[in-house]
Formats: sequence, C-alpha cells, structure tokens
Amino acid sequence: MDLIKSKKRRNSSIELLKIIALMLIAISHSVPGYGNIESSTYVDMNIASNDILKIVYVILMSLGQIGNVIFIISSAYFLIDSKNAKKEKIINIILDTFTISICFLISITCSKIDITTKDFIKQFFPIIFKNNWFIGCYILLYTIHPILNIIIRKFNQKGLLRINVFLIVYLFVQFIFMDKLFYSDLIGFIIIYFIVAYMKLYMQNFIHNKKINLIILILSLIMQLIMIIITNILGLRIEMLSNKMLYWNRISNIIIISIGLSLFNIISTKNFYNKIINYISSLSLIFYLMHDNYMFRIYIKPLFYENVFQYGHILLWVFLEGLMLFVGGMILAAIYKETIQRLTKKLSIKISDITTKVYLKFEKYWLEKIN
Repeated sequence: MDLIKSKKRRNSSIELLKIIALMLIAISHSVPGYGNIESSTYVDMNIASNDILKIVYVILMSLGQIGNVIFIISSAYFLIDSKNAKKEKIINIILDTFTISICFLISITCSKIDITTKDFIKQFFPIIFKNNWFIGCYILLYTIHPILNIIIRKFNQKGLLRINVFLIVYLFVQFIFMDKLFYSDLIGFIIIYFIVAYMKLYMQNFIHNKKINLIILILSLIMQLIMIIITNILGLRIEMLSNKMLYWNRISNIIIISIGLSLFNIISTKNFYNKIINYISSLSLIFYLMHDNYMFRIYIKPLFYENVFQYGHILLWVFLEGLMLFVGGMILAAIYKETIQRLTKKLSIKISDITTKVYLKFEKYWLEKIN
C-alpha cells in the first residue's frame, strides 16, 4: 500500500515550479500588447521604440514563453516514464476546453457585450480555431508521447545524443529563418521532450549540479535581455528590423529553453511532498483555459485597461492584473474541478468506452476483410 501511494505522490518541487510557471504566464498575459488588437489601449509590442516602458513590456511578455517551456519540461519529465496515453484523459481535456469555452460565451452574451459572429462560432470550436494554442499542442503531445517513449528507449545513449544534436541544430537553424523550415509549435514541444528525456536518462549529475545550472540560468537570462535590447536598437535604425521586437519571444528560442531547463534542474532536485501544492498544480490545464479564454482576452481585458490607463502607473496595473488573473483563475479552476469537471470526467469515461468498442469492431471487420 505504501509503495502504491508513493508512486502516486509526484515531487512537489516540480509541481511548485509549474505553479511559478503559471504566475509568469499570468503576468505576460497582463501586458497591454496582449489581447484585442482593435482596442484603443492595445500596444504593438513588435515595433521598436524609444519608450523604456514598452521594452519592459516586451521583457514581461517573454516570461510567458518561459512559463510555457517550464510547463512542457515538467510534463515531459513525468510522461517519459509513462507507457500509455489514457483515452479518457484526452477526451476530458477536449470536453473541458469546449465546456469552459461555452461557459465564457454564455457569460459574455448575458453581459450584453456585442460580439462578432466569427467569435461566436469560434467558441464552439476552441481547439480547431486555436483559441488557446498551448492546450491543442499539449493534447497532441500527450497523445503521441507513448510513441516518442518507444523511440527514445530504442536508442542507446550515443544514438539518443545524435538525435538530440540533430534536433537542436534544426531548432537553431529554423529559428534563424523564422520558422520557415516546416516548423510548428508541436515540433517545438517534441524537441523539448527529447532534450528532457536525454537529460533524465543520462545527465543526472548535471541535473543535480545546482552551481552549473545557476550559472547557465543567469547567463541565459542576461542573454535574453541583451537580445531584446539589441533588437530594439537595431530596429530603431534599420527599417526591416523595426517590427521584430517579439522575435525572441518564442518557445523555439534556445535561450528560453535553456532558462527553463536550468530553472527546472535547480528546483526539481529537492524532493518533497505537499498536498496543497500538488492540488494547486493539478489545476494547471484548467487555469490555462480559464485565465486566457478567447472571449475574456478579446472582450473583457480591453475594458480593464480602458478604465485603469487614465490613472497612470501602468506597470503597476500590469502586475496587479497578473495577480488578479492568477488568483482569480485558480479560484475558478478549483470551483470547476470540484463541480463541472466531475461530470465531464464521468462523461469522458463513457465516451472512451463507446469509442473503444466501436473501434474494436471496425478493427475486427477490417482485418477479416483484408484476410
């Protein structure tokens, strides 16, 4: 019994890191350059500027991608030991995405806020229209992770190292050419997955070396900051670079991946269990869907800034909104988890059973037909 219980207890240091990642994401989503581009308070962060505050905004926006990378790394660290993708979990994430999307649609509609027909339709197909791109990529990564694990286990250390070297070189080259070489966010997720796999299997001494990881973290943070500043300086002088301020704000940025990996290694080495931390971390995916819902991002956030911009101290308001997004998003996520998600989980199990039966009948018919 103790053995079974210990297996279910996930390292709370990693769960705490995921919570920190969510805080970073909440702050990045509070910047006025994120949301409805038609809003009067919208700031185009891509444009180079002499305004120091705008450069600070760009830096804060990069925190979101650091948070996303940390979340991918943390998830990959656990999934590497998994052999199967649970169908009911995949179905449940899809159901939760749809349900939360409809809940926000109803709330906005009842508030008598005018919404476009296009946005109305998009709420019924949140994954297809990438209302939240991260969730869609996560579903795909979770679905294929058993296949990735088979590939990883097929290779020895030398073989897996060669794969990682190739993937990192590809990541660097496509980043230079601005995602032109058939790159997608899913590919970025997979590359991070392979890097984490190699580190977990063959680089335990490096993972536990806090001094080296701290040095890498500091150097990576400084490099990210320098790149943003240099991009702004060049953008003010070279027209073709004037709209590239968010160039470094991508998960394909090896610097951001380096920040995420080093931070993960520093924090994850301490192994402890805390029930409250693990519970808050379990709300992560629901939090993603709650705090950055498409309708909220497009129709509610602009109203917030239209009211607070007149008071000045915008940077303070950014952090205040980030705090409200995090706390409010977590509260809503907890309420949803303890109420509606209990129903979606039961429904997911039933849908999973039905689809499995239907597929097995199809598979039997197909194989008999071929033979």
